[in-house]
Amino acid sequence: MSNASRRNEPFGLADAYHWLLSLRQTTEHHGARLTELGQSVKQVAASLREVQEAVARLEIRRDGADGATAALEAEINRLSLEIAALTEEHDDLDGRFTQVLAARATAAPGAAATARHVEHQEIAERFRTFIDQEMTSAARAAVLAKKRRALRRPEPDQEQIAERLAELCRAMFGGPDIDEARLRGLLEEAPDWPVRLAATGAELRWRARAASPEGTWDFEAKPGQPADAQSQRVWGEYRPDGNVAGVVAPAYVVAGRVYEPQRVTTHSH
Repeated sequence: MSNASRRNEPFGLADAYHWLLSLRQTTEHHGARLTELGQSVKQVAASLREVQEAVARLEIRRDGADGATAALEAEINRLSLEIAALTEEHDDLDGRFTQVLAARATAAPGAAATARHVEHQEIAERFRTFIDQEMTSAARAAVLAKKRRALRRPEPDQEQIAERLAELCRAMFGGPDIDEARLRGLLEEAPDWPVRLAATGAELRWRARAASPEGTWDFEAKPGQPADAQSQRVWGEYRPDGNVAGVVAPAYVVAGRVYEPQRVTTHSH
């Protein structure tokens, strides 16, 4: 039968069945596609929510940054005002200090000399304490530690302490600067002392230089001569009526005036 004849035939049950089957397949295909589209819509919606949340967080951070910036600006303004007040106070104090210096410069020479004398006495007193307590203790500790290491009798005699103290004083006051390497070597057995001694020694040297360029640490002595009561003091348990054997600690002398006498050892006539 020709195709033209078939087109003219009535629409039968078989044709209806095939058409419905085709329609069902098409519907199922569209349903699956709609499902896919629905999932895509959900994913897009989720991504949109994430973007919106990120935007909200950024806005919160922006607001926080704005607040922090405002707080910093307020702090800067406060500090600027404080700096201005301190500058004004400094200028006022500087002016008053200048006036005091001018008054001291025009004061009676006797008053200035008295002030310098008091300063030298204070330096001498600090120097005396430094020698008699800290320097002597360091020398004793070093000698004692050395004896213990050599398994000798533990108590050092005064001659050994005097020798070590004399070497320490030379390292501290015998040159234009403190010989810190020599100081550490002399106190190798007592390592806690060098830094402490150097700090105090540096302070004393600085104060002496600031008080007068004529201040000196005098190690000069005449061995074999009796100790001079004006410029020397017999150290430790050495005989006060003996002749000078050596200098343990220097004198503090300013323009020929002895503010603190030497420490010396003696021996019998």
